[in-house]
Amino acid sequence: GSVNLYHDNVLTLSTQNGGIDVYDNDTTTFVELNTSGGIAGYLHGLNNSEMSLLDREGHYFIRGTKDGATDLYYDNGLKFQTKSDGVKLYQGHFYADDSSQIRLGSGQDLKLYHDGTDSHVNNYTGTSYIQAANNLILQNTSGDKYIRAIENAQTELYYDNEKMFQTNQDGAEF
Repeated sequence: GSVNLYHDNVLTLSTQNGGIDVYDNDTTTFVELNTSGGIAGYLHGLNNSEMSLLDREGHYFIRGTKDGATDLYYDNGLKFQTKSDGVKLYQGHFYADDSSQIRLGSGQDLKLYHDGTDSHVNNYTGTSYIQAANNLILQNTSGDKYIRAIENAQTELYYDNEKMFQTNQDGAEF
């Protein structure tokens, strides 16, 4: 195999046949990852402020910005990004296996999970609030209502999707 190494006359380190090539043009550095099957991908540095891992076609896997975001990609589409105030999920869903928990609070006292059969929201401290801008409706996935709370008006209780009880301005009616 060959080894090339220059500095002022540009080409800076090169090996072939299952090795690496390093290129630099004062603002960008590429580390080309070669295998016997061809180029596997690139490690890319830009202006002392960005590092990326790319596939052989130049599509991102990971891109990190100095003092900024780290981006994760799937099939060259941004999926997950760190931000100064947290993280952001793009173009997709958050998946977790059964019994995996989302835990919130410094004491991890709010838990959200699915155990394979049932879904759970557990609050181990304080009061739990469910708030809506207008009306609040609790129903099953088929649309059958359990409770319907109408803003500045009645609250209705249902049995088998049939209204059985309703509050009104004078009290309640069955």
